Amino acid sequence: MVQHIKGGLIVMYMIPQEYTNQYLECFNSFLNDIRLPRPEKGTATTWAKFIEASCYYMEDIARRSIVAFLEKMDREFKYSRERIEQYYIKYTRPRTLITMCGEITYNRTVYINKSTGDRYVYVDRKMGLVPYIRYTPDVRAYALAAYSDENSMIKVGKELGELIHCKFSIHAFDSHPI
Repeated sequence: MVQHIKGGLIVMYMIPQEYTNQYLECFNSFLNDIRLPRPEKGTATTWAKFIEASCYYMEDIARRSIVAFLEKMDREFKYSRERIEQYYIKYTRPRTLITMCGEITYNRTVYINKSTGDRYVYVDRKMGLVPYIRYTPDVRAYALAAYSDENSMIKVGKELGELIHCKFSIHAFDSHPI
């Protein structure tokens, strides 16, 4: 966990320290390459590469944080008194979702209600995730709003793909010279 003191409160982020260290090393090596006092001048793409690397780094941290949070929530319920009293464990399996910060895959446990025999997935139910739907509610809402403006699912799909997979990339400007 990463802790920061903010206004007298300790804020704990659900980012495992190993991921934070690994990505900070990678990101810092990129930054050091730019920061080194060398006489050569930066190019027109130096700033763009810096922003692109920052975006990828932050999105990856966001995806890993979401996965760590969901899996922690699942583990806490799995060993809770309420779960033990009401549900049997059926199995644990991965689920892949498409979120606004990219694709994530997390492990979650499927339970069977002891009294009704119904299937229950705590994490999915708690987070409002619809069974068998890969797109998260925010992505579906964005697609619906974009469709009402564009009136073309092909355009909306392309727009969503660009937005989700890369918010900023210097390659997006290849066909649009400045």
